[in-house]
Amino acid sequence: MYSGLLVDQSAALNRKRESDANTLLEPIEVMDNEAEVEAAAPVESDYVQRIYACATMWHETRTEMVELLKSIFKMDKDQAKRRLFLAQGNSRGYYKYETHIFFDDAFETLSVNGPSVVNSFVSTFVDIMKTEIRFITGVDVPLTPPIKFETPYGGRIEWTLPHGTKLLLHLKDKTKIRHKKRWSQCMYMYYLLGYMLKDLTPNRREIRSRNTYILALDGDVCFQPIAVERLVDFMKRSPKLGAACGRIHPTGEPGPILWYQKFEYAIGHWLQKSTEHTLGCVLCSPGCFSLFRGHALMSPNILSKYTQMSSKPLHYIQYDQGEDRWLCTLLLQQGYKVDYSAASDAYTHAPENFDEFYNQRRRWVPSTTANIMDLLADYSKTISVNSDISFPYIFYQSLLMFGTIMGPGTIFLVIVGALHRVFHVNMWLSFFCNLTPIVVYIIVCYFCKSKTQILFAKLLSIIYALVMVTVFVGISLIVVEEGIFAPSSFFLILVSLVFIVAAIMHPLEFDCLIYGLVYCITIPSMYLFLIIFSIFNLDNVSWGTRETEKPKENTNSGAENSTGGSNPVTRQRYSISERGSSRSGCFELSIRGLCDIVCCPKSNEIRPNNRSTNAFLNVPVQNDENQQNQPEMDGTQTEVSCDQPNVSNSLEGANSIEQDYVICWIDCTTVIPGRVGSLPDEESQFWRELIDKYLKPIEADSEKEKQMKAGLIQLRNKIVFNFLMINAIFILLVFILELNKHDLNIRWPYHHLTLEPIGTLFVLFFGLILLIQFCGMLIHRTGTLAHILASTETSFW
Repeated sequence: MYSGLLVDQSAALNRKRESDANTLLEPIEVMDNEAEVEAAAPVESDYVQRIYACATMWHETRTEMVELLKSIFKMDKDQAKRRLFLAQGNSRGYYKYETHIFFDDAFETLSVNGPSVVNSFVSTFVDIMKTEIRFITGVDVPLTPPIKFETPYGGRIEWTLPHGTKLLLHLKDKTKIRHKKRWSQCMYMYYLLGYMLKDLTPNRREIRSRNTYILALDGDVCFQPIAVERLVDFMKRSPKLGAACGRIHPTGEPGPILWYQKFEYAIGHWLQKSTEHTLGCVLCSPGCFSLFRGHALMSPNILSKYTQMSSKPLHYIQYDQGEDRWLCTLLLQQGYKVDYSAASDAYTHAPENFDEFYNQRRRWVPSTTANIMDLLADYSKTISVNSDISFPYIFYQSLLMFGTIMGPGTIFLVIVGALHRVFHVNMWLSFFCNLTPIVVYIIVCYFCKSKTQILFAKLLSIIYALVMVTVFVGISLIVVEEGIFAPSSFFLILVSLVFIVAAIMHPLEFDCLIYGLVYCITIPSMYLFLIIFSIFNLDNVSWGTRETEKPKENTNSGAENSTGGSNPVTRQRYSISERGSSRSGCFELSIRGLCDIVCCPKSNEIRPNNRSTNAFLNVPVQNDENQQNQPEMDGTQTEVSCDQPNVSNSLEGANSIEQDYVICWIDCTTVIPGRVGSLPDEESQFWRELIDKYLKPIEADSEKEKQMKAGLIQLRNKIVFNFLMINAIFILLVFILELNKHDLNIRWPYHHLTLEPIGTLFVLFFGLILLIQFCGMLIHRTGTLAHILASTETSFW
């Protein structure tokens, strides 16, 4: 490819950059535990790039798990090709790969005081690995049974995939280790960047960490190996690049909520992320599909700060509600860059219904605002340490933040003016017709529960969607009447042209433009009511999505017992057991019951167990001597383990029973097949120390919780007051000026129209932002085209 008119560009596109010479002779091997004491001098393997895919799971559906596993098996197959090329002497693009999945809250109890067993979500994942490999891979390849490990944080299941890469499923027990996504991220960062490199010398650890990447994934993401390779290409450009993210596409059941998100994600990536990349750095590299440099995460004041407990009300919003954005904020403040690769596509499951969408954005809106304000508040220090962030970049982000704060007031005024012009109603009537439902909704948000707020927002969203349809029809008529050079017509056409050109510049995503119609009619819901809902629920720091009911205590008498838990299917147990009789036993309509019947027959001999007793003291055992011969007919039935021994009430017997309760999941080959392995003592000690220092489960403290709740409410009230006052003053000012624009106005040179000055400034304000984003998109698309051309293999010349 050569052009005499563009010599420099042609040379850049035809440039071939080979990897470091030290990476050419990497032996073909499956990634293993490389924490071994070696020589001080760097070796060839230190220069080999390593990618650890780390996915966090919680309550994903079977379909979502299958999508993730499809991507993992594609990466496994891709690794076989790369090893083959390496054996042939071609090391270009070679890297080692390994997958880690961290399953949050992987255990449940069949009753409040019952034993812990793997929950239905873990069982579903294991069942997919047993039964659907042919569907996932497309070929009938037998999968080697996994190895199961007992760990200080719960358990681990390790598979070797058909082409040699490893898949490790880490099962977190929330009674042993802190749960939620941020703490899962801390687990794999310290494990992969700490324990795996601990025996290397400082020089070798430095080199190895610079060539180690963590591919952060969500449990429902789907991607291709080429997308990962293009993220690695970005990492090769500069050692100061701390993270790179790809183009995220929302998927799910078709409907208005998904259609809105398709267009929202599209313009968010087309315009906003590309502009941030062009001007400086991307502010958020989403955890559903992003590549992080290990050396950057190991830097001072990043991982140490990321493990901090929330101690102030604002911390709960900034740290726990948007952990991905906070991690990127820490990277930027330490001098690292975050880039956006539009050529790396990934698909993630998006909320499909109104309630789930509002609850998701209830977390995202405050956390996004808090992190951006944190960056802007200390902008001078950030500029001094980060060469990719400049004052124009800070100015651009300040414009966006100002527009976000004034957005609800602007939407309100636009609707008031549109109703006045379309329906020819009095301005004051239009004003109060729009003000009344908003004031009512504010009152509902202050006094009612979250479900009622969402229900009311849903009703108002439907009403305002119908209003917006009529408004857009009326505006179209006004455009025809006044001409395309009228102020409102000109701005509307300008915005439409920007979106159309952006879609043309992204031809594979052009269909997203169709969903812009849904986006337009839902503007009042998403930029007015959603903002109000998010601000009034600042004191709610729960996750809000994928949550299930907690176990309910057994209160029924007789033989009827119901158990809750994270399993969505309610299991009903029928006990026919009596201690000390030949009829001793337990029958449960559950996975555990199947384990009892099929693979764990009753035995009168106590099974030897060499495991430590201290790790299994969380199952209460009653020492009432009369209980031994008492039938279980009073509703407080005693659980029976997989191998129920006939024991007395001695402490030794009780401990044996407790051990059988907890390790049932690891010994039962029907639920989870495979042999039982032994975790190295050194690794067990590492996990115990890490848990004690950073990840110990948070003990319930009612007094502290009350104080924090009061602090969150106080913070919410303060922010709500400031938000309402700023928007109210702005609305009143612009509205009064609009009523008196015949006295104070700006003359428009076309059709002898007059403009209200404040409103005109805001039109110019949003127009300026749109112009900056459009230019940023054009520059970024040029870089993306060069990236695709440089990474595409061709054989016709």
